[in-house]
Amino acid sequence: NAYASFYQAIQLPSVECKRNQGLTLSFWYRIQTYDRAWGLVQGGQTPNDPSDDVWDWLDTFEVHILDRDGRELAEVLRDGYFGKHQPNTLYDLGWRYYNVDLTSWAGRQVRIEFKVWNRADKWYPTWVYVDDIKLLPAASRNHNISIPLVLNKSRFGAVGMGAPAPAQG
Repeated sequence: NAYASFYQAIQLPSVECKRNQGLTLSFWYRIQTYDRAWGLVQGGQTPNDPSDDVWDWLDTFEVHILDRDGRELAEVLRDGYFGKHQPNTLYDLGWRYYNVDLTSWAGRQVRIEFKVWNRADKWYPTWVYVDDIKLLPAASRNHNISIPLVLNKSRFGAVGMGAPAPAQG
């Protein structure tokens, strides 16, 4: 398990932003990977024995909101490649736009952390480009995107209810 990350500590505007319809963090990102975000991982107890294999997160891009001391307040995005894995194939997921409402943390100092994980192996790397990060009053959003949640007959659930659903481009 390894990851690369960067974060910025910021003082969010006070509750006055709530009267002005909130506060939004927005950014563009592009995931390039040779691995899936979710898959079967060898358990390691007995080599070549699938009985101890488990389903788990593999290579993902995540965005977290942390308090000033680094404690997680929320995971606001987890994304990656959720298709069928073909060895030695680069999956370029293209540029994706994301925004999240930060109004619940108005007036607090928070850290916004961007993290890309390379879990389970060293053979299939994943990397992410992040661009155009903005913190704006919610009323000034110039993009509205809905991120669908897969809730039935899936291994993925809503944020805060287990594993978050992948973002759709």
